[in-house]
Amino acid sequence: MAKRSEHIVKFKTDPGRLLEILVDEQFQVRRERAQGAVSASVSNYKKTDTQVTYDVHTVEYAKGITGVDKTKTENAVAHYTWDLSTMSCKWTYVPQNSFADRVKVWGTLKINPSGVDSQLVSDFNIEVKIPLIGGKAESMVLAEVEPGWARHDEVVNEMLNA
Repeated sequence: MAKRSEHIVKFKTDPGRLLEILVDEQFQVRRERAQGAVSASVSNYKKTDTQVTYDVHTVEYAKGITGVDKTKTENAVAHYTWDLSTMSCKWTYVPQNSFADRVKVWGTLKINPSGVDSQLVSDFNIEVKIPLIGGKAESMVLAEVEPGWARHDEVVNEMLNA
């Protein structure tokens, strides 16, 4: 059974400006680096009147049941699809390792007006289909997600104040 984490934060900016930041290619790279990626890049960026789509490629230190192994790296790609009319996004994260077919990571982002400010509702889900250790692996990932929210918010605020 999948595990979930939700984060709700208010930013002192209007929803349109927050959306501009969240779909910015530079933001994607800065966010991933702040969350520990060794490197990050954006590809397949496409923007229409109604939608923005892109892929974020990362190289991260290998992680396992025993923790982070800085002697090895792993590649991953996250696919983002923003609906500009609803200011909402669906994303999936695909690790490029031998367990990729057993790991499902996905989430959503939603920008809501909050007076003159904006509220961002983020949702993170993980399901690891590995007998005996899947639940433990899900819990370990969620333990990393929690401090990641703060680093995400810091990057947003840095870009708002730039």
